Formats: sequence, C-alpha cells, structure tokens
Amino acid sequence: MSGLYAPAGVDKKGVRIRKFKYGKRKTSVFDACGFKKVYRWGKDKRLTSIEEFISKKEEPYRTEKFYWGKKGTPDHTFLKCRILEGADGNVLLAKTYRYNSNGCVLEERTAGNISGTCEVSPQVSETGDFVYNGCESYAKNYRYNEKNLLAYEQYDAQSIHYFYYPETALLRLKLLTDPSGIRLRYYYEYDDNAVMTLEIIDDGNTQDILNLSGVSERKIQRIQNDKKGLPVEVAHYYLDLTSNCEILIRRSLNTFKNDLLTHLTHRN
Repeated sequence: MSGLYAPAGVDKKGVRIRKFKYGKRKTSVFDACGFKKVYRWGKDKRLTSIEEFISKKEEPYRTEKFYWGKKGTPDHTFLKCRILEGADGNVLLAKTYRYNSNGCVLEERTAGNISGTCEVSPQVSETGDFVYNGCESYAKNYRYNEKNLLAYEQYDAQSIHYFYYPETALLRLKLLTDPSGIRLRYYYEYDDNAVMTLEIIDDGNTQDILNLSGVSERKIQRIQNDKKGLPVEVAHYYLDLTSNCEILIRRSLNTFKNDLLTHLTHRN
C-alpha cells in the first residue's frame, strides 16, 4: 500500500489522506497536509517508537517510545512502559505496567507534571520499570477473580468492584465505592444470546439491587433484541420512588436492513 484515499474534499472525489513510505524497520506516514509520522520497530517486530513531525525539519517535535519485556523473563511480550518525549528529548509523561503470571495488568502508573508545578521529569529503568525520583505519579491497581476476570480496580480513594453471573464472563453488578461506602450501582441482565436486555443505574448503598436503601435516583434501560442480537426497541425509564413505579422517559424503535440501522423513531 502506498496511499489511502477518501472523499475528504468538497465532493465525492477521492483525496489522498495518507501516504506511506517504507524503510528498514520503519514506516513513514504522511497525512493530507504533508505532516509526517515515523513508526519504528525492533527485530522482534514490536513497535519501539512513534516520531511526530509538524514541519519540514528533520527532528520530531515529540516521540512516543515503547518498552517491552525482555526475552527469557516472565514479562516477555508484555508492554512494560510507554513514554512521551518532547523535542529536546526530555521525558514529559511515562506510563508503566506491572502484570500477574496470567498477563493481566496489576498496576498502571502514570508519571509526569500532573499538578502543573512539578519540575522533576519521569524516569524509567532500561527494563521499563518506574524509578521513584520525586516526580509526581499516581497508580491504578487491579485484581482478578479465579476466572481471570477483572474483579476490582482502585484509584486513589475510589474503587470499582465487579461481579459476574456464575460460570460466565457476563457482568452482573458494578459498584463504585469510596471510604464512605457505595456511591453508584450498575446492574445488568442478558438474554439467552448473552446480549444485554436491562441496565439499572442508581446510588443505592447495598449490593442487593432490589434494595432501595439510599436510592435518590434510579435510571432504567430495557432493550428488546431480535434473533441476531440487534436492539429493535430501547426504552428508558426512571423510578418514581414514591409509587415505586417505572415512568417512561422515551422509547426508541430501530429498523435494520442487512444488519445496518436504516430508521430510528423516538417516542416519548
């Protein structure tokens, strides 16, 4: 492939929006304005850097670099780190990853001038591990259940807990919590084809979705799917907490042809 064309002008005529030039372990991509990106990869054919140019100058104005696990280590083939460098080569942003033995991310750490007042640049080791040098950073931590499904993620004081239907990967309940307790609940149901048919969002304070304790607002979405799993009807409700009745907000009727949406009707 040497170019990519699309009707990006004032008519349907194809305009070249990408031009490709190939070299040894690199590909240069030019956009419609002539600005260039250079993608480089190593002997193992994994991406090592993306250089971005905004003029005819030979030096990029920023470069994103990728660090991968070393051959012969448990992290082999895993993305360990990605960093963003400015035109002067200084690291502006770094994101590092730690994995468990199954290859699932345990920690995702972001480092850089997060507050706008930090003058210490992020630093990573040759193996792509974060180096604590006084630079600002924050981390997201993850845990998984026995099925290797995401069960918990935590960032600062906020946590998210995930619960699944037995013997499936279908999410049943998602709880957003902080030190004061549950703040938001998301509940899901599915049909026999594993397509979602019900979504409930509220601010209840228990894991039992039928328990309305603490609820000040509940939104409900009911979906009717055809045999192919396409949503032919989507209805949105809110729960009247006084009467405990669902009140219709709007209903959408979808018409499909060859599995493509051709007509959409809204009814209040």
